Amino acid sequence: MGASQSDLGRALKRLAYVRQALAITTRQEAAWEGYANSVTTVARRRSLSAGIVNDFPRRPTAPDQMRRRISDVENLLAGLKTIEPFERGLYDALTDNQQALADRLVSLNCVAWDTGN
Repeated sequence: MGASQSDLGRALKRLAYVRQALAITTRQEAAWEGYANSVTTVARRRSLSAGIVNDFPRRPTAPDQMRRRISDVENLLAGLKTIEPFERGLYDALTDNQQALADRLVSLNCVAWDTGN
């Protein structure tokens, strides 16, 4: 469940794709930047923590693995809560057509966690 450097790369690619697909206007730029910065910050934080977690000298015990899973879910929730107000700001700045497209594309807040699946 942990992120990796490739997750950060995927998040950046997904942001570029969504920005282009939504055709963000100059008027919407500030809302987009806030959203994109929050997603990037959270994805970078997850990538850094994944490097630490994957640096175990031995296979973790079952209780260690459970604690790691719990930590991953707590970090995921914290990340989503960080992104949510920026997502709302961006969504509110979009036109009705852009909102409909955003609803179909990503349900915006999933950008940071898109695993490419």
